[in-house]
Amino acid sequence: MDECGETPLMRQREYRYWFLCDTSSQIGVVVGGFAFTLLGYTVTHNYVLSGLAGTLNSLVTAFMVIPGGIISDYHDRRRLIILSGAFAAALDAALALTLLAGRMSAPLLFVFVTANGALSGLFSNTTNVALPQVVEKNQLADATAANQSRDAVLQLAASPLAGLLYGVSAALPLAVACASRALQSVFGMALRCDLRPHPRNHGEDGGPAVLRDGLEGARWYARNGRARLILLLIVVQVMVLSMCGTVVVLYQQSLGTTSLMLGVIQTFQGVGMLLGGVIGMRLVRELAGRTVFVLTSLAFVTSFSLMSLTASPWILALLGFCASVPLIPLNSMIETYLMLLIPISLRGRVGAVNVLFMSVAQSVSSVAAGTLLHIVGYRGALLLPLAIMFVVSMMACSTPAIGGMPGLSRMDSLETLS
Repeated sequence: MDECGETPLMRQREYRYWFLCDTSSQIGVVVGGFAFTLLGYTVTHNYVLSGLAGTLNSLVTAFMVIPGGIISDYHDRRRLIILSGAFAAALDAALALTLLAGRMSAPLLFVFVTANGALSGLFSNTTNVALPQVVEKNQLADATAANQSRDAVLQLAASPLAGLLYGVSAALPLAVACASRALQSVFGMALRCDLRPHPRNHGEDGGPAVLRDGLEGARWYARNGRARLILLLIVVQVMVLSMCGTVVVLYQQSLGTTSLMLGVIQTFQGVGMLLGGVIGMRLVRELAGRTVFVLTSLAFVTSFSLMSLTASPWILALLGFCASVPLIPLNSMIETYLMLLIPISLRGRVGAVNVLFMSVAQSVSSVAAGTLLHIVGYRGALLLPLAIMFVVSMMACSTPAIGGMPGLSRMDSLETLS
């Protein structure tokens, strides 16, 4: 790993620009993603088609993540950060102009969804892949927690802003996303840290050994059962939480809840995440991984089960707050654990496998949420996936792999897995 500065993090020039770059990217993702979510139902007025739009986005993302991981491990990650910001800004601008011109239709929306999924698959993990080359190993947990807290602040501010802007014009949040992604490219140009991949990712002629190494990320998981089990548990939780969130949003839209109120619900979730980042990180730092998994699973199941009993947006917002408090401690523990286990030369390809599984989980969750809501109704669409998640989580937590996961304060002693 390259050394790019001294602690504390925010006094390091390279980390500051990396943070600004990643923050600009996340603003574009949150604001633009919120608009995409609302556009699905606004354009189609159909639960299943709206869920299908999310499914298509996730499937295209899943299809492109392996090529994206290979690209990330074979090319300068600074250059990829710059290019991805420019491409995303162009896509958001094109979608905004289409809406302003009044030419949007369901088929055209699916075209934009496909393009968005392709860009997400190719480039969404680039900044995360570069992070271990920007900070020291013993700072990685703090950097990850800072990123998660930043995401909570963005959700706190950006979601209601996006909802308010969407209420004025569907093109406005996309214009904000376009400007944010352009800033990502600007801050990426300011990075000086060497973000080129490990030399061994190239053949003797200097070119990428694609045929030999393209699936090495999957092979790494095949060799390491501990990492596989953690990935499985993450996939289940992501799929279920995404399903429950989609069910709530679709049901509220069908009841006529305003986009601003939907943004307020997102804001309460952001407050919960922020509180978890500030207070929760201190409380769980000494707790073992299994304990954190059990506590977070109980919080998720309890909160979403109570959501099935009400349609009040304000009560849903409060319960969303409760469900979000443990997210940053849990995500920080998982991300730090996996980052430290993965060799730096494989980070792009292993990260691509992670994104692939997350995308498949989200694609299944989007269409499943719309379908379950149509077939079994609001309450059943929430309770059924929650029961599955609880059973899987409790079974996984009883295994030595999860039980042996160290607390955050002892993560820096981990060695990478070959």
